[in-house]
Amino acid sequence: NLAEREPETLAALLAGLAPEARRPVDRERVDPEVLERLRSLGYVASAGSTAGSRTTFGAPDDPKNLVAVERALHDALTAYREGRAAEAIDLLRGMVRDHPGMSVAYSHLAYMYADLGRVPEAVEILGRAVASGTQSETIRRQLALGLLRVGRTDEAWTALAPLRDSLEPETQLAQGRVLATLGRYDEAEARMLRALELDPTFPEAHVDRGILLMSRGRFDEAEQHLRTGLEANPGHAEGWNALGVIQSRRGEPRGAIASWQQALRVDPRLPDTLFNLAVALGREGRFEEAIDALQRYIPLVRGEERDTAERMLAQRPHLYPQVATHNALTLGAILDMAERTGQEDGFEFQRLHGMGEALYATMRKLHDAPCRIYAPVGGHRDLLAYLV
Repeated sequence: NLAEREPETLAALLAGLAPEARRPVDRERVDPEVLERLRSLGYVASAGSTAGSRTTFGAPDDPKNLVAVERALHDALTAYREGRAAEAIDLLRGMVRDHPGMSVAYSHLAYMYADLGRVPEAVEILGRAVASGTQSETIRRQLALGLLRVGRTDEAWTALAPLRDSLEPETQLAQGRVLATLGRYDEAEARMLRALELDPTFPEAHVDRGILLMSRGRFDEAEQHLRTGLEANPGHAEGWNALGVIQSRRGEPRGAIASWQQALRVDPRLPDTLFNLAVALGREGRFEEAIDALQRYIPLVRGEERDTAERMLAQRPHLYPQVATHNALTLGAILDMAERTGQEDGFEFQRLHGMGEALYATMRKLHDAPCRIYAPVGGHRDLLAYLV
């Protein structure tokens, strides 16, 4: 930055260089695949990056003027690691506002939103980045995976359209996940195989392919990929959940329970794993543990039926809710709702004679809610729909 003002100093410095340092360097030609790998690692500007499309740079781009920005980014990441999420998000939102061309700020902000379960906000901020032209392959990939999580699968596939031939294994894997959700399983597997071709040690690709193979009933191949991925990355909760499913279907309940418990040690907020664990524990007669798993599961899920039940319970004593169920999840959900309202009576459960006996026997040890037992009378043709 002082070269124009101190040309003599610059000339003296250049003169002091060793002769070999002053020789012209012949540029080597790099094949396209190597060039794309260098781009993916950040050593070469990507054609889709903001910098790659710019021809002029000003004072805001001077590294000296970016020191404060770098410090703010560091402070945001430190705050998030220390549990100060609101502070971290405020810092990053300020960076996005003041430096709308900084893709790393969008990326970190979206990650924090998604990690906190605020996926729609992550999708919104990434969509803004793409719409403003501040995008990179990482931004598009994050956007696609966010859209996938909120159920906008077709849009996720469209977001990845410019990256079909990417040489980044993460991007190929993301396309595989979207295709699997779209039900295009052969294409999904091809993308996952491509990711493993680009990086044979990629743990997430092994786990995702294992989950896909499991869904298609190819349990032996699935288990092999899952174990390979989990050995390299034991922190992959979905991988442990899938391994538990395979063990359960093979009639190995203890192994399944152990795998699901490991998944929850990695991520205690996985609803599918909590539900699987509760069912397995119940079948093993470990009812108190099963109910504990269900109580942890219930706050993580919402739905029209749950909202209706909450409204119904809120109308006590004007209504007397009667809940007929043999489902441990439904039973646990109703008890949880009633407890949170502070009114644990004024409703009843119902079950069919000869059904749900073990479930309600366990419930009576923990709660005194009444249960009415009923036995409909009639021919099976008349009662089948009612019983179902």
